[in-house]
Amino acid sequence: MGRVSLRQIALRRAVRRVRFFSALVCLEVGGFLPQSSMGVGGVPGVSATSLLFLCARQALRDLLQNRYLRMGRVPLPKSRDWGWRVLDDLPDHHWRVFMRMSRAAYAHLKQLLSDQAADGTPPRRRRPSIPLDVQYKVALFRLGHYGNSAGVVYASNMFGLSCGADVSCTNRFVRRVRRLADKQIVWPDAERRKELADYAWSTFGFRGCIGSVDGTTVPLAYAPSYQPWTFWDRHDRYSMHLLLACDHDRTILSVTLGFTGAAGDPLVQRHAEWQRQPGRHFAPLEYLLGDKGMHRTARVVCPCKGNAALTTENVNFNFQLARLRVIAEHVIGILKGRWMSLLGLRCQITTEKDFKAAMDWIIACCVLHNICNSVGDDDAEVVDGTSDSTEDVSPASQTAEETRKRVKQDVLAFMRATGEFKG
Repeated sequence: MGRVSLRQIALRRAVRRVRFFSALVCLEVGGFLPQSSMGVGGVPGVSATSLLFLCARQALRDLLQNRYLRMGRVPLPKSRDWGWRVLDDLPDHHWRVFMRMSRAAYAHLKQLLSDQAADGTPPRRRRPSIPLDVQYKVALFRLGHYGNSAGVVYASNMFGLSCGADVSCTNRFVRRVRRLADKQIVWPDAERRKELADYAWSTFGFRGCIGSVDGTTVPLAYAPSYQPWTFWDRHDRYSMHLLLACDHDRTILSVTLGFTGAAGDPLVQRHAEWQRQPGRHFAPLEYLLGDKGMHRTARVVCPCKGNAALTTENVNFNFQLARLRVIAEHVIGILKGRWMSLLGLRCQITTEKDFKAAMDWIIACCVLHNICNSVGDDDAEVVDGTSDSTEDVSPASQTAEETRKRVKQDVLAFMRATGEFKG
């Protein structure tokens, strides 16, 4: 059930009063109730029921005409000079600090959103009071900052807007960027997968590797009231789970969401689209690289674990696998380092609708990451992108064993040929 404001409660009570007294007036006029007349303003014959009905209707009208229940609020002094004028005149370095992307990436983003509107997005009923450029900057400021800097009050003061306008700008921007996901987060076609596989084969010795996969958690700044026990993760915090598959150029290929922080990487992996439909996403001999927390399958090659990892061949294999697989951790570090709201998502999850809104926020950040990566804007802060998952203990299938054995033979032969093998 959604949150109900005090004004909504007062409106419902006022509507009930109007309906109640209107029913009494009807009964009185129909003769089912005795009429009690009284003089009002020198006009005799006005019943007490009619007077109460008029008073209730006037109270309802006053509530509908006022935006807030309490109108005695003190207006807050604000200035739009910084957000509307000064920001555009800042040097490129300072612009990047606040907007988390370069000016070229921002221009590309605006063009994409403009093209999206031209492709059939329903037009607004009225012209927005806040320019779209300012709305985008408000949202980027909130998505790219962490803690109090991402709060509504701080951002609204920076741009001279009300808190409600700040929230509306952010939500509207997130929804528009979310609609770009179908074009920005796409699985590579056969030609692109061949290019990725050739790079992994010629550089690291992994024949057929098209990318890597890793999972992480997105902490929540507030404890959710909607099934909170399912959000509690092993780090003793509330969070949501995020599983990313990326290529060797740090482009996100797939985003798997919908799970809370209590879920592990193997569980989320089983629900990933590329895992459920491997025939549509992989050609024969193609696969992804994963860490020890991923479930080993014919399409996910993981390092050797336990005592088997102590042999000379497996030590070399794990070392070479980590060199290529670490790109997935780099992507997570860049994603959270640029869009730092993912370090503590300030979304109050009280309903299923709020949970979907939080997922849209995360997907919007992934879309923005790919947009920046597509224009070469890779100058971003990097936070610790180490995987939050634990070691997977579920047994692997026979096909997974055969795939890793074949891959290990190729990698060891490559390392011996290039002199990288250490005996």
